[in-house]
Amino acid sequence: MGQAGHDEAQRQCALSLDTAAESTVFALGPVLGASLVSVSGAPAVLAACAVLVLVGFGLLAAALRGAR
Repeated sequence: MGQAGHDEAQRQCALSLDTAAESTVFALGPVLGASLVSVSGAPAVLAACAVLVLVGFGLLAAALRGAR
């Protein structure tokens, strides 16, 4: 298998993983969100989501900077 075949296999694997992750988030996200809101309140859950978004953005930016 040449480089092109290896890259295509990695691409397919990444797309499959992305699809599985998105399906899991769409299925479990609302249940998890409602559970967390009932336990700790909406403002705390909203703040935690904001922190997770910022951390994820920082990790993505760092990964893209490293890819150059």
